[in-house]
Amino acid sequence: MTTNDVFLDACKGLVMHCNCNILILNVLGDFRAYIAPEVRLKTRECRYNEVQDAQDITKLILNHKNYDGKFKQRARAHVGTSNTSM
Repeated sequence: MTTNDVFLDACKGLVMHCNCNILILNVLGDFRAYIAPEVRLKTRECRYNEVQDAQDITKLILNHKNYDGKFKQRARAHVGTSNTSM
C-alpha cells in the first residue's frame, strides 16, 4: 500500500468510528484532511460548495497509529470540540 492509500484508509476509519464529516483535498499531490462540522453542497441558489469551521487534522491522521484504542477521544481533544456525535 502506498502512503496515500494508508492516509485514505485512516480517514475512512475516522469517519466510520467517529461519525464525522471529513473533507479530503489533494493539493499538489499531497492529501490534506479537514474535519468539517458544517457542509453545504452546491444547489441552484448557491453556485459553490461551502465548508464552515473546518479544522486541519492532517497530522492527526498521519500519526493515527500512536492513538491505539483511544483514537476517538484524542481526535475530539485535538479538534477541541465537545460534540457528542463525534
